[in-house]
Amino acid sequence: MKPQPQVSIIFLYSDHLNKPAFESIRQELETDRRAILEKLSEKYSICSYWVVSTNQDLARFVSSFQSEESDIVILLYQTQVEELHVQELVDAVGNKPLVAWCYLPWKRAPKPLSYEEYLRASGAASMFVAFHEFRKRFVPYLPVFGAIQDTDLLRKLDSFVQSARVRSQLRHAKIAVLEHAGIHTEEIFQTIQSLGVNLQRIPLSEYQDEVVKVSSKDIAEYIQQLKEYVPDFMVTIPTLQHGAKLSVALNRLALQKNLDVFALPAHSPEIRRVLKICPGLPPEWGDNPHTIYLTTLDPGAILASLLLRLVTGQVGFLFKAWFWDKARNILVGGHTGLQYPNISAPKLSLVCGDYYCNRADPDGGVQLEFIARSGRVTLLQMEHRPEGWKALITSGMCLESELWVEGLPQAVIRPDCTIDHYLEVVSAKGSGRNWVMVYGSIMEDLIALFELMQMPFDIIQQ
Repeated sequence: MKPQPQVSIIFLYSDHLNKPAFESIRQELETDRRAILEKLSEKYSICSYWVVSTNQDLARFVSSFQSEESDIVILLYQTQVEELHVQELVDAVGNKPLVAWCYLPWKRAPKPLSYEEYLRASGAASMFVAFHEFRKRFVPYLPVFGAIQDTDLLRKLDSFVQSARVRSQLRHAKIAVLEHAGIHTEEIFQTIQSLGVNLQRIPLSEYQDEVVKVSSKDIAEYIQQLKEYVPDFMVTIPTLQHGAKLSVALNRLALQKNLDVFALPAHSPEIRRVLKICPGLPPEWGDNPHTIYLTTLDPGAILASLLLRLVTGQVGFLFKAWFWDKARNILVGGHTGLQYPNISAPKLSLVCGDYYCNRADPDGGVQLEFIARSGRVTLLQMEHRPEGWKALITSGMCLESELWVEGLPQAVIRPDCTIDHYLEVVSAKGSGRNWVMVYGSIMEDLIALFELMQMPFDIIQQ
């Protein structure tokens, strides 16, 4: 079970209200604060909260706030204030993600309002001014609007909090690429490390050493587990055993190094020369594998797979569109190699040869053939360009279908737009070929994440 996101909250109200005549309104503000803290505590761990009214309050906050303890900071004005204190606040918050809550104390405005109730509802006016100050100072922030009872606000706030957590987790992720002679990984390292992500090289010789250590018992246990998930084998027993040995060794390397992503070159002649076949069977089974294994060194696919895992907890499906059918408004695609079969439609999975590497040889390789199950999906594509990273997002329905293409992991997707529009956008944006697909509607979560990361993105929709 994941620990709750850590949240800090800063409440501000006018020093003017500390006069004895405003005792009742101060009590109202305190009641509002308790309601906010109680509601947010249902989903998040409130690691600190601060009430800033006087200059002394502000000084205590600036000297005592520890930004490293929280994933995100929420700032809200409960009333109008004479001094916004924007500079002092953002200096103390530092690089921590900031949510600027344009706050109201109720979901529907009562009428008429007493002067005290007007004061209680006046904080948004100061936040509107603060927005201007944030922009003027180039301070990144994420805005939310309304009352704690507003379900839309809570949903958007949750997207922001989870996005802040993903950004923090991204910098602690561990990614490795399998490297050998003829493979150039400098570009991968430059692009991935530009986000502060830890990246390491694993030489093919180290993987080869691990393969040698795999015992006959290890192989038999893997194949027994494979039979629980895949009903049909269409390769020779020696090839199946060799494929199992390669997958067991991959899993051991990933666990030893505590990897979040392990990327291998696709269809590598050098791997085939050294190991006879390319790894093609999933190194892990079960609902929550430790590592994402990718048969591509595409930096965008690596990053998109990691981000989607952090956002959804899912291992994504690597998808490149092979062809389309305008009349049906569908895309058909997938990717060879180490595709995780958790999304396979029931009873439509089998073990087959690695057709891409050696179609004619029954001992030329081994991988899974399956088609993805039906359901709503979101697809993400990441591209690194001279000006930096950029994202492309789309969504649609993965359709129930019989197997369309022999020998490959695949999916049939009806996008939430026409095929003509899809083709126009991907050609105009100069997108890459690799998408990563996950189940569910997470467009809003991804938008919040890229806004927080200040990363440009485009959406394919109609």
